[in-house]
Amino acid sequence: MKVLSWNCWGAVSNEFKRNAMEIIREHNPGIFIIMETKLTSDRVVKVARSLGLPKWKLVDADSYTGGIWILWDDSRFVVDILNKGSQVIHALVKVCSHPNFVDFEWYLSAVHVINDPWLAIGDFNDITNQSEKFGGNPCPFYRIQAYTNCMSYCNLLDLGLMDPS
Repeated sequence: MKVLSWNCWGAVSNEFKRNAMEIIREHNPGIFIIMETKLTSDRVVKVARSLGLPKWKLVDADSYTGGIWILWDDSRFVVDILNKGSQVIHALVKVCSHPNFVDFEWYLSAVHVINDPWLAIGDFNDITNQSEKFGGNPCPFYRIQAYTNCMSYCNLLDLGLMDPS
């Protein structure tokens, strides 16, 4: 069960198609997200169809900037597109053929952000400090470190925890 995302910086060239096909052949993703395709609708469907994943939803580039494609193998996933805009696709993904994940589903958002601020909101079920943990076993240090590294890499700011009492 693999989900891959690739910022391809343009899907116009034959080199793009060769590289995309190699990624698909080598990694066999169930879902493949391609960003910054820089293609508009007149060529998008032809290129997407040639990649071999049977289902797709596409957000056209705007004046040859941006563009997001989400392609998937419908024998492994059901992808229900909830909303899409010029720089984002939101979907509900359901796993259909993995013995460990029967009826498993999650939300997927593919976002292409250039230099504008953006906000990520959610219950990430992780903490940045042991003092945020109430009850149960302590959270392993490697998990806290991985989460804080991810937040740092993405330039995310934790607005803090309010005591639940």
